[in-house]
Amino acid sequence: MALAERFVNAIGTSNMADNDQFLQFFKGFYVRANPTGLLPNQGGILYFDLIASASKATLYYRDTNADPVVSRTLDLPINSNSARYTVVEHQFDRAIDGGLQLALADTINMQPTTYIQALAGMRTAIRFPDIMAFGGEGRILAKAELVLPVHGTYYPYYVPPTQLFLFRKDANGADAFLPDQLNGIGAIDGFYRPEERAYRFNITRYIQQLLNGTLENTGVEVIPGSGGVSANRVILSGPGATETPMRLKLTFTDY
Repeated sequence: MALAERFVNAIGTSNMADNDQFLQFFKGFYVRANPTGLLPNQGGILYFDLIASASKATLYYRDTNADPVVSRTLDLPINSNSARYTVVEHQFDRAIDGGLQLALADTINMQPTTYIQALAGMRTAIRFPDIMAFGGEGRILAKAELVLPVHGTYYPYYVPPTQLFLFRKDANGADAFLPDQLNGIGAIDGFYRPEERAYRFNITRYIQQLLNGTLENTGVEVIPGSGGVSANRVILSGPGATETPMRLKLTFTDY
């Protein structure tokens, strides 16, 4: 009620003059869930289409200055001019999968599983410490394909991301594109294959530049697509998995 009165009192003032003035006057709503008492898989993820034409806040009031009194409405649309963002707090210590704690505690040894989670959650780092042993004269790299199988089963309502992305680290430690991405997303792939239960990446140019010494061998990091607007997550088979581990397939042409 107090907020509604604040809006009504602002009608006709400079606070309602334009969008910039209104954003200074009203910073918006902060909506959050109350997870108290929830057990694993009892919560949920809700997606709101905030820029849909029906997304808005409507103020209902009565104009007592009119004779007779008139009921009126004031629509506050949510559109591309509105500031909107998601705040996420991850509690990895509450994970029911013990492998997550193992992966977080040991980032050096080969793990049987690795984890990827959207909303600034987990990302998987992959290193190629012995890649230079495959260089040298007498053969040409024809193809390098990184294969990331999905580990085990997954909760049916939290399916694996449609696509994963690879980044390398530049000289300043910031995320940078792989040279294979210069020809577009389709060239490097990274789409989920349900029939294979795996992701595949064509990183031939990247590996070739490692072998040539053009790029520093800092490895790659895997993140989910739509990471800022979805709750996608996936558990991958790590290099230490006993069955179908993640792997780098190199195809050479001898001469």
